[in-house]
Amino acid sequence: MDSRMKYMRVAHTIFLSVGFFSVPFVTSASALRAPQLQVIDMNSRTVEHVITVEADGTDVGLKPLVADIDDDDSADILVFESTGSEVKPLVRIYDRHGVQKKIYPLFVPQEAGNEISAAIGNVDSDAELEIVISFPQSTSTRVYIFDATFKYNDPSRPSFIAFPSLSTGARVTVGNVTGDKKNEIIVGTGVGAQAHVGLFDQHGKQYGTDIIPFAETDTQGVTLATITSSGSTYADLAIGLAESAQTWFKVYTIDNAFTYPVRTEQRVWSREWKSGVSLASADILHTGSQELVVAPLSDQRTELQFFHADGTKEDSIAPVYGFEESFNGGSEFAFGQLDSDLATELVIAPRVQTQRGDLSKGSKYVVTDLSEQTTTLWEDGYILKQFLISSGAGGRPTPTGETKISYKKALINYDGAMFGESYHFANTPWNTMFRSGGYFFHTAYWHNNFGNPMSHGCINMREPDAHFLYDWTEMGTVVITHS
Repeated sequence: MDSRMKYMRVAHTIFLSVGFFSVPFVTSASALRAPQLQVIDMNSRTVEHVITVEADGTDVGLKPLVADIDDDDSADILVFESTGSEVKPLVRIYDRHGVQKKIYPLFVPQEAGNEISAAIGNVDSDAELEIVISFPQSTSTRVYIFDATFKYNDPSRPSFIAFPSLSTGARVTVGNVTGDKKNEIIVGTGVGAQAHVGLFDQHGKQYGTDIIPFAETDTQGVTLATITSSGSTYADLAIGLAESAQTWFKVYTIDNAFTYPVRTEQRVWSREWKSGVSLASADILHTGSQELVVAPLSDQRTELQFFHADGTKEDSIAPVYGFEESFNGGSEFAFGQLDSDLATELVIAPRVQTQRGDLSKGSKYVVTDLSEQTTTLWEDGYILKQFLISSGAGGRPTPTGETKISYKKALINYDGAMFGESYHFANTPWNTMFRSGGYFFHTAYWHNNFGNPMSHGCINMREPDAHFLYDWTEMGTVVITHS
């Protein structure tokens, strides 16, 4: 049994944090929740209203926008059904109290996919707001422009294709990044190709060349937001990786020569989290400069963090946690002035995970990626948890393949004497065997180098993570290990 239960000797260090990054919570989790919006006062952090959207099912995520859409000097909340298998092409308009004012159908092609990206702003200098819509899961980067009654803004040219040579969907935002008198439409690619981002006018004419923000291997798509600093006549552009990617974002300055200098590049959460990022901006502190607001797009508890355009954290604004701690489906959010006080309101909505697991492996299964040094727990087709691990190093790699959980023991003594080695790790907690020959998931209290190979073949984990996996798995739970 113990032929593989031995580990490289390293310093005994208790895991507390990962440098600058936030450390994920360890709780039971749920990827679905009721399609409800929370309206939160950013000064008091109280939930002012909960708006329940009368969708046709629970597998529906939401996308909120905040704007005075009907020009009555009062901000409205626009809500799109944005993710999930039961979404409808509709937009609902609510007042600040959550009373539904209107509902509009969206006349878009059926093949658009079941996720909507939407943004609002004046993109044609006519003093009226336009709504810009695209579809991240489509096979086309087509962008639609609607007026405030959700009719095509220009019936003769209701849409344009941002990147004709790419067969991906698209996400959109709007903002004045060039310093002229109207907003540009900023389009980023969806999943399936190296990320491209472009700046367009309302007719689809492109400004400058494409921005290529991430590596060729980063094909998960991008998220977008603009952020304006005090005294600036134009906004900077924030670009983040979308779901199933690490939580990176970059901020670009859009210069006159369109060389796109990078102001900052950040990863917000530790690298086992592949939730991507949801982005927005707002002047929370009322200084004349917007803060960039970053949250997990999916697969992680909703936590909003606040940054300046240069990438420094705004420590005077504490993180905001949306919904219950157990919900990890991700979020979309918007900010606005919804009442007569000075506080900014946050409108936050749940998403539905777009990554789906292989139910043929069972309602629960475990995937360890040796190249990424991560272990992912899947439950009922959704990602439940993701952990940094340390697999086999040197000449003792962790074997790949599909196996099953076959044995558990709360405490094991790991002793290398019988193998001519001098380590001894007594009372090692939470040991879950996933392969015959003594290959276990288990705690490694003697090192803090998770994310790098360290073991003699087993899977080293932080103690809370090993404990969670020990309790969650059952005899026969499938384990897939790949490189």
